[in-house]
Amino acid sequence: MSHGSASNHLILAWLGVPVEAAAGSFIPLTAGGISTLVRSESHRSNNLVTLNATAHLA
Repeated sequence: MSHGSASNHLILAWLGVPVEAAAGSFIPLTAGGISTLVRSESHRSNNLVTLNATAHLA
């Protein structure tokens, strides 16, 4: 669980976006939305599996 710009920075850093390229970016997230970040050791990559999933709120 995270809030506002912290989530934005975390997601962009997880995906490897350089700080300079991320300046001014914004990822809109709904309160209660779930984003899932997964590390794939076999592919040595970070993956964004879900972004702002809200089906559980319905």
